[in-house]
Amino acid sequence: MKQLMMAMMLVLTAVGAHAATRSHGSCEQSVGIFTKGPLLTANVGNGCGLAKIALGYKKSGILNYADHVDVKIKATCTVGHGEIKDFEKTVTLRREQTKGNGFTTHSLDVFYMCGDDPSGRFTNAEFTFTAPDGTTDGAYSVTKDEYYANSQSAGTNDTSGDIGVGIWGIIVTELGK
Repeated sequence: MKQLMMAMMLVLTAVGAHAATRSHGSCEQSVGIFTKGPLLTANVGNGCGLAKIALGYKKSGILNYADHVDVKIKATCTVGHGEIKDFEKTVTLRREQTKGNGFTTHSLDVFYMCGDDPSGRFTNAEFTFTAPDGTTDGAYSVTKDEYYANSQSAGTNDTSGDIGVGIWGIIVTELGK
C-alpha cells in the first residue's frame, strides 16, 4: 500500500512539474481571416481546445446603411464517415460596437455551418446578405481550398475561453476595410 501511495505521489509530482513548466503561449489565440467582397470569416483557435468562428460584413459593403444584416449560409459539409450533407442557416449580424466597422456575429462554434455536428467539415459555402428593407448583397461562394489558401493569419496573447479582446481588435480592423 505504501508503494502504491509513493508511486501515486511521484506521478502527481511529475504532472504538477510538467504543468508548471508548460509554456503559457500554447493557449495563445490565433485567427485566420478570409475576406471576399464584404464577406469576412474569422476562424479562431488555440492549442487548448478553443475553436470558434465569427462572421462579418465589411463597412465597405452596400448594406452598411442598415442597423443590422442577416446572412443566409448554405453550406455543403462532409459529416460522419464521409457523408455529404447540405445545411442552411440564417444568422443576424449586429453593427460592430467599438468603431462602427460593419457588422459581426458573436462568437459561434466552429461547427455552426455544418449543423453543429462535431464531425462536420465544410467543402463549400455560400453567403447571402440581406438588410431589413429586403435589399440583398450577392451570393459569395467560398470553397474550402479557397478559404485556406487565402486566409491571413495573426495571433495575440489572449488566453480566454472565448474570442479574446486582441483577436476582436484584429477582426474589427479588417471589417473597416
